[in-house]
Amino acid sequence: MEFIGRKEESSILEDEYGKRSSLVIIYGRRRVGKTALIDNFLRNKVNSLYFLATEESSPLNLERFSSSVSKLLGIPSAMFRDWESALDAATKGRKTVVAIDEFQYLAQADPALPSVFQHAWDTILSKRGVMLILCGSFIGMMEKYTLNYSSPLYGRRTASIKLGPLTFSDVCSVSKGIAYRSLVERYAVTGGVPRYMEIMNGTSLEEDVRRHIFSRNGILHEEPLFLLKDEVKDPVNYISILRTIAAGNRKVSDIAGRMEVPSNRLSPYLSTLTDMEILERAVPVTENNPERCRNGIYRIKDGLIGFWFAFVYPYMEYLDKGHADAAMENFRARFDESFASFAFENICREIAANELKGYRKTGSYWDRDTEIDVVAVDPDGRRIFAGECKFRREEKVTVKVLESLKAKCAKVRDFEGYSLEYGMFSVSGFDENLKAEAEKEGVRLFDLSGCPQ
Repeated sequence: MEFIGRKEESSILEDEYGKRSSLVIIYGRRRVGKTALIDNFLRNKVNSLYFLATEESSPLNLERFSSSVSKLLGIPSAMFRDWESALDAATKGRKTVVAIDEFQYLAQADPALPSVFQHAWDTILSKRGVMLILCGSFIGMMEKYTLNYSSPLYGRRTASIKLGPLTFSDVCSVSKGIAYRSLVERYAVTGGVPRYMEIMNGTSLEEDVRRHIFSRNGILHEEPLFLLKDEVKDPVNYISILRTIAAGNRKVSDIAGRMEVPSNRLSPYLSTLTDMEILERAVPVTENNPERCRNGIYRIKDGLIGFWFAFVYPYMEYLDKGHADAAMENFRARFDESFASFAFENICREIAANELKGYRKTGSYWDRDTEIDVVAVDPDGRRIFAGECKFRREEKVTVKVLESLKAKCAKVRDFEGYSLEYGMFSVSGFDENLKAEAEKEGVRLFDLSGCPQ
């Protein structure tokens, strides 16, 4: 898969390279493209060393690192006595970039190693114009070994990059000629994770789902379980929470009630899943004190994990016996309405945040009686943008949808005193009456019925 997006992250790396010395931490979940980011950065750096640590002993990793240093220096293979000696040899006399991937494996094998790197940085590397990149996949471990106050490396980093999935606009930028609807459906499943996009890239989404996710031999069949087991010691409670949220229980009280546990027992699990960016806590965009908002909900942020718990987990008993028919029937019946449509709403909020000028916050709004898909707020100008999203296969959006949106907005007390701008988002286009009404009233129409230009 070609390297796409990552302009901000690439700019950070180039800025750090321009400094006399720098120590950059790159971390994020598996498959998200951290190695590709480093490879793209190093491609025009003459004196650079990339090393991939593995789950083996520290001496064996040092042996392979010594070999990499020898190749960089153009000398016969040497075995350095320790990590500091190897780093010293690799960086003498010239500007050098040293990138160590899966750094957490080194620290796991030898808990003293972060202290070794700290001493090497303080006494050698920071004084030589070296750029040191430490990269890792397990978010909790990387924070423990490099970012937390208790880490020996705390305070040494000059920049850190927490790499997330690609945005929908990134995907569209390299998807000319592919219908928006198809892009939305695939983005809903992959969540913009580059490796998943690479795997789920056949001619038919349905066939990709059957082959790679529903098949007991599929490469993504148990991927969410592997991710959880990598990050947490006992995944049972995390799995139960995700299963419960996927079933439609999004408030803490509802999750706790469904699991039959006290609400306060969920807090550490919800916090961990949020830190891992598997979950997100959302509040109405008009809320001024999000942390204390009692109307907050939890949503599964990770596309594949959300898909897996909605469409795979309930059928695991059958899928693991090689029987996928029932799961496929459920997928065909429910995917658009109960899954892809919600991903489309997130995409529309991304589009609104990029396209609307002068609005400070973009999100959604809900209360007991009303839900509005896209809401942007300009508190200084006392303006609110309200948008409706329609993920329909063929039926064009009509004036009735606009009238319904206006009626909903009229009932929202938080909108009082604001001037309202309306918008419609559709993958099937708009009928002529709505187009005429929109032109007359200044309604924004976001037509996603075609292909990215």
